[in-house]
Amino acid sequence: QFDTPCLFGRDISKFEYFVHVWYGETLRNPGLHHPLALISPPEHFTVDNTPRQQVFEGFMKDLGHFLGVQIETISIADLWARRPPSEAGDLALTEYLGEEVATCSYVYSFWQKISSFYNDYISKFDKLPFMPPPKGVHLWDRARSVSPEQHEKAMERLKVYKNWLLETYLQSGARNSILVLPLEEVVPSHRDEWPV
Repeated sequence: QFDTPCLFGRDISKFEYFVHVWYGETLRNPGLHHPLALISPPEHFTVDNTPRQQVFEGFMKDLGHFLGVQIETISIADLWARRPPSEAGDLALTEYLGEEVATCSYVYSFWQKISSFYNDYISKFDKLPFMPPPKGVHLWDRARSVSPEQHEKAMERLKVYKNWLLETYLQSGARNSILVLPLEEVVPSHRDEWPV
């Protein structure tokens, strides 16, 4: 439910083949009946990293030139503040999709899938199994106490956000939007160390 298929590569010409093999005949081809748009949210450059940002901006400029479209830099949070969904009331995006929503949706769903293994492991070996992050921020502990009603409310918020993102931010009914995001800093990332 929370997984998103994704392709990473250095040669975009190979993507069409990979997608066809992956989806086969189930992939519908909507064509380009709407104008193309390139969008980049500025939120992804929160740390001053001028060389990295310059490379990304150069790539965006080249991509826009190649596709013949202007690049739009649109802040998700700013657009939410100006045109929020009615369900959000006056809540800022960070308030509407706060840590509680993550705990009551993603983390809770994951916990529901592994809880029997977790408890069986403790019974059998008399010790805790390895738990991937976010153990250090106690989200697992909070996920154990989430009620089905809290989970449903969090899932509804995610649905509202998804619809708002598609309809208002990407304008999916009026254009074919390509959301371009920079990759994170390339550094070792150990699976048992939670980022600080």
